[in-house]
Amino acid sequence: MFKKIAVFIGLTALLSIAPKHSNASHIAGGEITYTCLGGNQYQINLNLFVDCLGFNPGASQTINFTSTCGGSATLNVPVTPATLNGCKSSA
Repeated sequence: MFKKIAVFIGLTALLSIAPKHSNASHIAGGEITYTCLGGNQYQINLNLFVDCLGFNPGASQTINFTSTCGGSATLNVPVTPATLNGCKSSA
């Protein structure tokens, strides 16, 4: 019984000195759409939804495709910034 109490007190003391603030930035959501251009050519659009705090998705994103016919492809899609409605610029 004493060992359980000692462990509880030790964990409580350890957690009380742990950082109490954390940050995260991530993609809140997204969508992938495509348009058939004909001749087995497609336009791929990747729309990312991020928070207004300045998350940087990088210069490109990788998309992997797999066909039910057995084919697959990997694309490196460049990221171009869009207008952020409702967000105030930090600059």
